[in-house]
Amino acid sequence: MLLPAGEYVPGAYAFYAELALYLVPYLVIGYDVLFKAARNIGHGQVFDENFLMCIATVGAFCIGQYPEAVAVMLFTRWASCSRPMPWAARAAPLRR
Repeated sequence: MLLPAGEYVPGAYAFYAELALYLVPYLVIGYDVLFKAARNIGHGQVFDENFLMCIATVGAFCIGQYPEAVAVMLFTRWASCSRPMPWAARAAPLRR
């Protein structure tokens, strides 16, 4: 937003402050999901859960629902971390 020189409008930059306030945790929490989505697109797997969650959260950012975007990314990350691993993957470090 461009303002004439010397004119200050309270809250004129509140949009950018709020965006930055939610964009930083979004990127910190969702880095892994965003990276996996980009990697899978490169390998030809377009419609996986990571890509769809990225589309949903970017859409939430576009309509101004910043807390929803961060919450969806947080729950997506939590779900991927709490998924049970297959038995062979859990036992692999034990077989030395």
